Amino acid sequence: MKIGIILGTILGVLLLIIGGTAFFIAKRRGTRCKWCLWVSLAGVCALITAGANALRFFM
Repeated sequence: MKIGIILGTILGVLLLIIGGTAFFIAKRRGTRCKWCLWVSLAGVCALITAGANALRFFM
């Protein structure tokens, strides 16, 4: 279904933006942010899953 591809892509991009922004804000403050890395990893996993769904849909 196309909704899985669209939703996975949107969710992945949003998680990467949130995680990256929080990471750079924490870096600027000089603190360490563990959840930023986990959110970014979840975003990458969502994009990989959306890509796999897209490949399965188009083949």
